[in-house]
Amino acid sequence: MREDHHEWLEIYHFTPSAFEKSGAAWPIRVGTNIAKPNYHIGPRTTPYYYLLGVLEGQGTFIQGNMAYTLRPNDLFCLFPQVTHDYFTLAEEPLHKIFFAFDGKKALQLLARLGLGPQSPHAPGALTPKAAAFMQQLFAARQPLWSAEYRPGAAEPFSPHLG
Repeated sequence: MREDHHEWLEIYHFTPSAFEKSGAAWPIRVGTNIAKPNYHIGPRTTPYYYLLGVLEGQGTFIQGNMAYTLRPNDLFCLFPQVTHDYFTLAEEPLHKIFFAFDGKKALQLLARLGLGPQSPHAPGALTPKAAAFMQQLFAARQPLWSAEYRPGAAEPFSPHLG
């Protein structure tokens, strides 16, 4: 993970082909972050959909005139061109996994999770199966070997979230 002023972040980008973009939805990025006590995002917008799962910690997510308390196993979504804000509790920093995507059917896919622009927060919806799926997406984008790996070294990199 790389460190910046308000978080530790590991993120991988996808470059969808024209063929992939002809489908219902396509990935843009996947990652995980651990918030520092001063973590605050927004107010801002994003150009695509962001599905975020809370693995640990607590915080607040604000969209429109609504504030939602974020807790472990919650899902929340950032919608394109919709202003949002979110921040962590300093005593219990957020640890999140996220998946950014776009596509003609993205909104319908999110609706299957009970998420939409008027209902962007789903408390407790990050089931162990959903978390494992998001972690598999993340692991699939990680390099096969870590930067520390050298030929002949004892152990190759094993992708996992700990």
